[in-house]
Amino acid sequence: MPLLDSFDPSQTISSSRTRSQKRSLIAGSSFHDSYAATEVNWDGLTQHLVSHSHGLVSSVYRCKLSPYASWPYQGTSSTLALGLTLAEDAESAEGLPGWVCIKRVAVDEQPRPHSVAREIALLDRLPPHRNITPLLAALYDTSDPFGAVMDLVMPLYAATLEEVLQEPSLIPSLAAAEGSLAETPRPGNSIQHLWSSSPPSFIHSVATQLLDGIAFLHEHKIAHRDIKPSNILLSHNGTLKLIDLGTAYTTTPLRNPLPDEDMPLDDEAKQMVCQVGTGEFRAPELLFSPLGGYDAFAVDVWAAAVTLAHFFTPLTAIPTITTSDFPSLDVEHDERKDWQRAFDSNTPLPDEGDSPLYFEEDPYPQDDPSQGGRSESGYIRTPLFEADRGDIGLAASIFALLGLPMSIQDWPEAEHFQPRLERMPFAATEGKDLLTALPLFQPEEGGESGEVVQKVIVPALQLSTSKRPKAQELLNALRATGPAS
Repeated sequence: MPLLDSFDPSQTISSSRTRSQKRSLIAGSSFHDSYAATEVNWDGLTQHLVSHSHGLVSSVYRCKLSPYASWPYQGTSSTLALGLTLAEDAESAEGLPGWVCIKRVAVDEQPRPHSVAREIALLDRLPPHRNITPLLAALYDTSDPFGAVMDLVMPLYAATLEEVLQEPSLIPSLAAAEGSLAETPRPGNSIQHLWSSSPPSFIHSVATQLLDGIAFLHEHKIAHRDIKPSNILLSHNGTLKLIDLGTAYTTTPLRNPLPDEDMPLDDEAKQMVCQVGTGEFRAPELLFSPLGGYDAFAVDVWAAAVTLAHFFTPLTAIPTITTSDFPSLDVEHDERKDWQRAFDSNTPLPDEGDSPLYFEEDPYPQDDPSQGGRSESGYIRTPLFEADRGDIGLAASIFALLGLPMSIQDWPEAEHFQPRLERMPFAATEGKDLLTALPLFQPEEGGESGEVVQKVIVPALQLSTSKRPKAQELLNALRATGPAS
């Protein structure tokens, strides 16, 4: 008789059976649909995943449900070979036929304020909205002894707004010179038909739908707090979809969807966190840790305006870089960190300088110069603000364009900043005309592009949150004269 019953070969359980016993469906539209929940083979669904993209705390995969499905989108609907309710739900949400997207998060490895539990709880309680990506299912997997994993199953969409913004066909002066790029199979180019006849109409539609989705969240007391082009998806028929509520803020008490977790997810209501948002899309108030918190909804308005401004910043070709430009690249590149090399060679660590984050991994790896950047189109947008020098550099970039007021009356919230307005290490300035940073916008042309700039971007990019319009106000202004989206 074996010492442990679990070691007895006669008691062996197949790995698939063990795994299915440790994976549970806890939320999503399929969770509420008993027919779908019993029809879908959830174990089989997550066995054949293709890497799609990566975030700071998650990995995103695409999963083919139909053998006829293609990627990127090719302009025709693929026949669904599998009559799964899941596939039908994904397509009814305007996802690519025959595909789903799976966002995988290690539950115990999320830095604050990231919370996949909060994201699931928010998506599960929200009523459907055309501009919010629906949650089809949330699978909680505890089969790994080193930590639980959460899989969020959602529709797969054709491209991110970030990929679209890198497309030269958006700009008439570049469209004619695009040449062979027009035939390159890439996500952004796959939906070129959406703007080929009228880029201004497309820009107006994106702005309207983005504000509609944000206003919907705000109406339900949810602030997204990470609006940026890569968190905005576009379907093959032009519908915009907001994703990623992992750092969202709400004052509404939420039920924790994780099994055996009874504590409500209301920690963010007690203390707001400033380490939210990404790079140049972060609002200025987030850079100075205001005492007593900040207006999270105004943060979304700022980020939306910065996002839309990228339609009007220069799009330039990435220079072709060879290893001859970087002689050090001719030899094998050692990607180990300094501490790893020191450990492997049993040598002292090099001087760590003054940085208190010496041992921290860089969450935003720099582009390899030999690869010519990350843009699949070969073009890249000029950022509206510079965020590559940290919070101080970003603040300086914002003030250089928009100015820095001398009086607290012009920026009341700055009274509670750390440091206060009068102690900031910046010289007071009137700044420049915002339109100088948007050279692709021609004021004399007006039209739908002019509506986006004059009625959304300009009024929303105000240092003081008290002067920023609400998302619904911007949406109403855009709809008053523009075409229905």
